[in-house]
Amino acid sequence: MLEAADGEEAREIAEANASQIDLLISDVIMPGLDGPGLLKKARQDLGNAAVMFISGYAEAEFSEVLKASRASASCPSRSTSRAWRRR
Repeated sequence: MLEAADGEEAREIAEANASQIDLLISDVIMPGLDGPGLLKKARQDLGNAAVMFISGYAEAEFSEVLKASRASASCPSRSTSRAWRRR
């Protein structure tokens, strides 16, 4: 497991570990480079890695980025386990 303090550090980690990451989990809203921006910049380094965004914001606010990604999911941070199981 690799951990980053912010989006820019996550991008650097993705670049340094190109094609070795299986899953990227990111908050949507972060200081500096946000989750969707991270995905745009790091997608080629992530290869076929799945991407999961976690957010307190509505999925509709970043749905265009999700559509552009080959493998992504979102999980509202305030969701209940029952709501998540229905997805």
